[in-house]
Amino acid sequence: MTTVATPAKVEVSFTVTEEKVIQAIGGEKREAPTDRFLNSLAKRGNSDSGILPPGLLSIRTGGDFTQLAVQIPPDIHTVCWGDSEGGGHKIYQLAMPWCVIVGVFRQDQILGARIFYSPRQVTHLRDPLYHANVPNLNCMGYNNNVAVGWLCLYLNGNNFSTLSDKARLLVDRAMGGEPFNNGNMYHTDGTRVYYSVFKDKKKTFLWDPEKWQEKSDDQGVEWTLDPDLWIPVLVKGLDDQTKHDPKGIPLTLGMALYGKGKFYYRDDYPKPYDGAARDRDATPEENKAQWESLGLSLVEAAAAKPLPVLPDEQLLIGTEPEHITKWRGVTWNMTWEPGTINEDGDDEDYDGLWCEWCESDGFDDGDGKDVGGTFCCNSCVEKYFTSCAECKELFDKSDNEQRCYGCRIKQKAVKKAVAKKKTTTKSAMVEKSASKAGSTK
Repeated sequence: MTTVATPAKVEVSFTVTEEKVIQAIGGEKREAPTDRFLNSLAKRGNSDSGILPPGLLSIRTGGDFTQLAVQIPPDIHTVCWGDSEGGGHKIYQLAMPWCVIVGVFRQDQILGARIFYSPRQVTHLRDPLYHANVPNLNCMGYNNNVAVGWLCLYLNGNNFSTLSDKARLLVDRAMGGEPFNNGNMYHTDGTRVYYSVFKDKKKTFLWDPEKWQEKSDDQGVEWTLDPDLWIPVLVKGLDDQTKHDPKGIPLTLGMALYGKGKFYYRDDYPKPYDGAARDRDATPEENKAQWESLGLSLVEAAAAKPLPVLPDEQLLIGTEPEHITKWRGVTWNMTWEPGTINEDGDDEDYDGLWCEWCESDGFDDGDGKDVGGTFCCNSCVEKYFTSCAECKELFDKSDNEQRCYGCRIKQKAVKKAVAKKKTTTKSAMVEKSASKAGSTK
């Protein structure tokens, strides 16, 4: 008669925090950074992207966030172009070069988008990007330090759960399906940049939609591939790309994807996928150790590929083309197209303070509050924000927290310091006790 031993039950548990995952197997504990744990866990699961549109360059996901990059080939696009906020618009057929759109979704709703041009197909993270010559676009700096190339889109609250739906939405809305407003961002947009730079060279087709359409009808799209027509985006650095900087470095696709940039006025959210990608201090050996800490066998860990990390130099341009170098140090005074802005340089449709959230004007100082350096009407304050229990600053209500993100981080740092002090004190007491016991012997 053979006796089969019943294996002892081993309790396995996971504790997940924003910073780390703790796996307990019996009495043994293993730890791993949360972002790396989720990254490797996702690679072990099933996935189905659905039907993806042509030109989808990049997909990055983490927690509630999805970042997509889409590239549109040179073509003649149907563009809606209006003169003022909420006013009527006219439809044009306009030729454009390669267009790169980077969009971020939060909880399946669009958070924001950035749009750029390129005279040639973008195939590498180090390829440079260029200013688009359209309205409603941040080129020279805008409210609450949104990123350069940021396009002012309405946030309508619609959910888009599949990647294909998200990509189609970006293309439709960013390429002129949602009407451009020629009067809303006149002090910073692409239309005025190209007018200010090229007005003396008689290149009217770079800012006037009527002339632009005529050239498109006559010459198709080939003329848009001339790199001398487009102004390269120059920024201060990888993590400082809020506006064009004449003394800066060329903005690349990699910088737009992996660098720091706001996709909306109140976009102060840390993106989970950024933490893993920019961990440039990690070595292959450290990555291998992370795999081991996730509970993989030594054989599996030895065969595992290191988690992807990107040193900054892999995101910068490298050898700079001459047609980009010639723009370094070039400055211009933003001037306005005659007929759309009055003689004082003010928007003719402006009346009172402007709320960036509901995109309405006519407010007085007492009708709202300052949120991150931007006026917000009282109705939008009540709808979108709550007051931090600690510092009393307003922050996004959808975070479902009592404290703002900054205070939560400070609170964690304090708790961590206290815990470290307790551990150090406890260790010192144990060492002292052991030393005393040795002396007694």
